[in-house]
Amino acid sequence: MKPPQPSSNISKAAPSSQSGDEIDNSASEGYGEMTEGSIERLFCFLARIDGKDSPASFKVSTPQKNPERRSTDIPTSESPSAESQANSFIDIGSGYGKVVFHAKLGGKYSHSVGIEYVESRAALAASIRDELLLSRNNLLSTQARELLRSCVLFHADATKWECFNYSHIYMYDRVFNESTLSALAKRLNVSFFKFLVTYRRVEEWTRLGLRKIKLLSSITMRTTGGQNFRAYVLCRKLPE
Repeated sequence: MKPPQPSSNISKAAPSSQSGDEIDNSASEGYGEMTEGSIERLFCFLARIDGKDSPASFKVSTPQKNPERRSTDIPTSESPSAESQANSFIDIGSGYGKVVFHAKLGGKYSHSVGIEYVESRAALAASIRDELLLSRNNLLSTQARELLRSCVLFHADATKWECFNYSHIYMYDRVFNESTLSALAKRLNVSFFKFLVTYRRVEEWTRLGLRKIKLLSSITMRTTGGQNFRAYVLCRKLPE
């Protein structure tokens, strides 16, 4: 049976032309729904680290202004420019879009993007955004709706992307299997990012091949189900 097509307001990344073994992400379909309070505390926490605690020996490398377009890249009109790169956010495994929406509505990021592997979740995230954007919806102001409209949602396999050139990367990776994590480590190694928020220890990422990272701090995150998990804030090192 032909799979359902994504709605017009959710993008579907083109398959990667990169060769290699296929990665089975079927075991990575778990989802962690964090409370609004935890998400807000995380963004405030990141702002403090970004403002005063980030060591001078760490910074974001500046990407090329006109990089070669790849089939798996975000469309040019949605891709952060070099100037906005230092204030951009991506959620790998974005689920229903809560963290993506919060990042944009909080006014902290010029670009906020979500990638979700499970089609049903990606479609629901798009539907939630559509509902919030309706003029008859009194939950958001006109300004807030404009902010939300610029959020970009992808139904895609993040392990097939070339790289993640965003200053702030978030992923609830407790539910990712080791094959997925290893593939993401390869993508992260060629990405321009400043902070990576992960639920895996830095030692595990190092074992999986992620290079030039350092643990800056950690924060406790709480799920809507009442569970507490430790999120680790990693920073990307400068080249030697």
